[in-house]
Amino acid sequence: MAPSVSDLQALLAEHQVGISETEILEELAAAFSSLAGPLVLSEAEVEFLRTHAGMRLDDWSPAAERAQRESTAVKELGVMLATSASVKEVAEMLGVDRSRISRRISGQSLWSFPIQGARRIPRWQIVDGGLLPGLDVVIPAIPRGMRPVTLARFMHTPQPDFGDRTPIEYLAGGGDPHLVADFVADLGRW
Repeated sequence: MAPSVSDLQALLAEHQVGISETEILEELAAAFSSLAGPLVLSEAEVEFLRTHAGMRLDDWSPAAERAQRESTAVKELGVMLATSASVKEVAEMLGVDRSRISRRISGQSLWSFPIQGARRIPRWQIVDGGLLPGLDVVIPAIPRGMRPVTLARFMHTPQPDFGDRTPIEYLAGGGDPHLVADFVADLGRW
């Protein structure tokens, strides 16, 4: 039997995701709209990629590429929802008033991203019942328009410059937030 809207409602309730099924559908519609447009490569582009990037393009098709991008958009939305919390939820986790969380967001000492007008806060910023040290230095370095999934991947990936620890572990252990901020700023250049 195919999943239904009530299955989505049950899933959201089970995992205590503070966003409605309507908001999820609207977010997916926006993501899919951003994928609109032709996915066509010229012969010169195909030959360049074959020659210089070592890519196999014989099996490539615009339809398969679009399907891959749509699948990625759905997966990223799931990851964003599963690894973030609402302002209210973060306030409860930290035992503070919601206005304090909102002030931290506007003061760039806590990072959030919008989903249908509501702010979502990545959970990686909360460690041992408190805020990760150094956020006030790292957050202002986050490039405008940074995708939450990209930032989360970086924050959860061990880096040689951080003693083979993740940036989260490095900061939690008293590491230099300016070093992490420099790396975060560079994420926008890729």
